Amino acid sequence: MGRYINDGILRWFWVTTLSNPPAPSAVQVNAGVELTPFTVTTPDFPQSGSTADASDIGSAFNKTVPGTYGGDKATATMYLDREDLDNEAWDTFERLDEGYAVVFPYGVTGSQPGSGDRADVYRCTVITKQRQATARNDTARFTLELSIDEEPLMDVTLVAGS
Repeated sequence: MGRYINDGILRWFWVTTLSNPPAPSAVQVNAGVELTPFTVTTPDFPQSGSTADASDIGSAFNKTVPGTYGGDKATATMYLDREDLDNEAWDTFERLDEGYAVVFPYGVTGSQPGSGDRADVYRCTVITKQRQATARNDTARFTLELSIDEEPLMDVTLVAGS
């Protein structure tokens, strides 16, 4: 069994351009902004599903079949750094910006994503970024909300090239 925790393993990037999302280029992913060091907890890209009624008069059991899925917003809680220092995560996003969240749930094999690394790719649009209220002795944070605009691509393999 190879169970693991996400801490220290998961990496994720915001990439404005992917010429071939089903086989993303390592060069294009590395040209994006790595959000891992700014992220408080694992970003959440939910894919809840629905069911459709399939009951019939022949049974008292209420049968269902799979229906549509998705439509949930993605969220991430991120550190808000001082503007005069390094506020890269906050500065990366503006309302209605479009791009790709490229998430490496199993990490990457080198110091940067490379050919052969597996990722989940989400085509997204920024809904909001909002500062969170903080308690005494708590770090400044913000919440990022993204719409997931297309069906996610799960476990795609990065390729070399531009």
